[in-house]
Amino acid sequence: MSLSPGGRVTGSLPSGAALPPRSDPAFERFARLVRRQLDVPVALVTLVSVDEQVFPGAVGLPEPWQSTRRTPLSHSFCQHVVRSAAPLVVTDARTDPLVADNLAIADLRVIAYAGVPLTDGDGVVVGSLCAIDSRPRTWSDDDLAVLTDLAGACSSELWLRAAQQRADDAVAEAQKSAKRAQRLLVQQAIDRSRWALALDAGKVGTFDLNLATGALTVDDRLLELSGMDRDTFTGRPEDVYAHVHPDDVADVRARVQHAVDTGGIYDAEYRIVLADGSHRWVAARGQVVDGAEGATGHLVGVVHDTTDRALTQQQTQQAAARERLLSRITEELSGTLDADEAAHRLARLVLPAVADWCIVTLVDDDQAAGSRRGLRPAAAEHVDPAMRPVLDGYAQARLGALGDEAIVVRAMRTGRLQLVGTGATAHALTMLTPGPTHEAIRALAPEAMTVLPLPGRTGPVGLMTLANGAGRGPFTPEDLNTARHVAGRAGLVLDNARLFRQQRDLAEGFQRSLLTPPPEPDHLQIVVRYVPAAQAAQVGGDWYDAFMQPSGATLLVIGDVVGHDVQAAAAMGQIRSIVRTLGALDHDGPAAVLRQVEQVMETLQTPILATTVVARLEQTDEERADGLTRLCWSNAGHPPPMAVGSDGSVTALTTAHTDLLLGVDATAPRRESQVHLGRDTVVLFYTDGLVERRDSHLDAGTARLQDTLAQLAGRNLDELCDELLARMLPDAPDDDVALVAVRLHPQDRPRPAEAGPERVPPNVPAD
Repeated sequence: MSLSPGGRVTGSLPSGAALPPRSDPAFERFARLVRRQLDVPVALVTLVSVDEQVFPGAVGLPEPWQSTRRTPLSHSFCQHVVRSAAPLVVTDARTDPLVADNLAIADLRVIAYAGVPLTDGDGVVVGSLCAIDSRPRTWSDDDLAVLTDLAGACSSELWLRAAQQRADDAVAEAQKSAKRAQRLLVQQAIDRSRWALALDAGKVGTFDLNLATGALTVDDRLLELSGMDRDTFTGRPEDVYAHVHPDDVADVRARVQHAVDTGGIYDAEYRIVLADGSHRWVAARGQVVDGAEGATGHLVGVVHDTTDRALTQQQTQQAAARERLLSRITEELSGTLDADEAAHRLARLVLPAVADWCIVTLVDDDQAAGSRRGLRPAAAEHVDPAMRPVLDGYAQARLGALGDEAIVVRAMRTGRLQLVGTGATAHALTMLTPGPTHEAIRALAPEAMTVLPLPGRTGPVGLMTLANGAGRGPFTPEDLNTARHVAGRAGLVLDNARLFRQQRDLAEGFQRSLLTPPPEPDHLQIVVRYVPAAQAAQVGGDWYDAFMQPSGATLLVIGDVVGHDVQAAAAMGQIRSIVRTLGALDHDGPAAVLRQVEQVMETLQTPILATTVVARLEQTDEERADGLTRLCWSNAGHPPPMAVGSDGSVTALTTAHTDLLLGVDATAPRRESQVHLGRDTVVLFYTDGLVERRDSHLDAGTARLQDTLAQLAGRNLDELCDELLARMLPDAPDDDVALVAVRLHPQDRPRPAEAGPERVPPNVPAD
């Protein structure tokens, strides 16, 4: 071991990667979870060797690496995680001495990096689960906590793969040994073959079935494996079949008969029922051997105990199933910020894997009137659809009927699992006040019941009640272990969702307080919309504005401050105030407004970067007579507005030259464009969250916007905006969106009712 120049302890790298360089569905899921939870463009499951790094899980890598799934170590940050066996957190790789010369900075656009070690079944670090941003980023404690949790689950998947491979190798080796033994049986005399095989295998029982007489000869080891003894064994195959598990007898008989009929190989694995009622797994392999010079043929072979291998395989399968369940719970619960929807998903997912029915009870953030101890029922699911109404009624009524020593109350008070192993119905009746809940619990008839807190950062965020009927019986230790893992994972996700909701509501409320309703001149209808991002950290920088100048012209503004957080919202408030203060005065046009905004920002030393469009609707008497309105606009690096004609045509209002965004160069030119619009034209201004997606090109999003507007042409303006957002945005948008849309109503008739009442400042002349 040694110290690197950056001060990190370094060690050797694995001789080979734990997995090949190709996409693996399980690890792709972990990459997607990291990308979603940390909101990064790139997330990787990386495994390192002395020669290269490979990515069984990857989202967002540029080509060709997303397809090849490998890079040389010259492009590896992960090698430092493996060498040091510790997380690596980099805010800006370009200034970090450890990685500043790494080729991934230029080729893979790795600027900010957070990687947590991945370990194999022996605890050796073989790779990392990492989040990558293409711009500098300070990783929060929550970011690293989520990444660490996911890395633990990802390491478990690696261990399971290794365990499964070892089990498969053992089976393959056993099969090879059996084939060698079978070849030996064919070549040797019947008796010599049987004893030679026993000596070779060791601790293996042997058998010899005379195909003419049906007599079965076995050794003491086989009697022991089959749960028999020499005194009761009569020498007939039926003695063995009597100890084979009833569910396996038909298969064993069929395999023996097939070997006899074909003169081939007998191969079976089955359970032996022991005297205490338990069972042992054994494997039998044999070969039909013809007797010499017309003598009777025999089926000879060996039997050996596979209990340990079967148990290991069963445990591996159970652990894999549990991890799949936990991963699905994390993925599905993380897909919504609605607490009740998350509770319903959780209740559905645990059935029937863990229990017969489930009730999820959540801590009431609002402490609503009527809630008991701050709890409220959120979801109830039963494996029997006919019992769901009964369970739902019980879930709704039980909180008001619980005694102080009920397991639900104890679980909330102590924060620990509570279990009634048997007799749960009788126990519940003693803990509930008489009434409808008694009738419901008798109908549900639980035999076993457990209540688990759903742990959050500062205490339980809810409870999960699981119950089994008499048919399923008590919870096994494996059931309870799985339930604990489920509760822990669900609690973390629900708590994260609660915090996101609180932060989003705070940031959204702050931002909405800055967005005022637009004026409504007689000949114009103006509609505004604001949709926050699904994640609280993404709320902040988008704004719209619409106001009138004393001359009667209407100004429309759309803008987006660089950044997505509460600080961006504060910066948005500053620049919005500057734009509307300067724009509310009469000027030569929008370009003049933007030039003065730049001057004010420079004077005040305001460190803000923002894209924006400022547009002005105005009209001469001649234009009015011709039914035309002039739109003048200046665009500072913002997506182009869209004009929807009365005939349904959609035109992007692009400019010959793209002006710089605000805040870069106060002396940069600000140019102005103009177009004449006919009556019933709609003009839409929007922020990039409407068209930009991480997984598709901006041009594709813009084309989709134009197609959608063409389909919605002619709709009521409010309906058009609402339907546009519904069609363009995903269920959980990763960026906030602001819209301002204006419709030019005909001026030779009264303002239509759909436009609402006229609303203009008192110092603005009448239309």
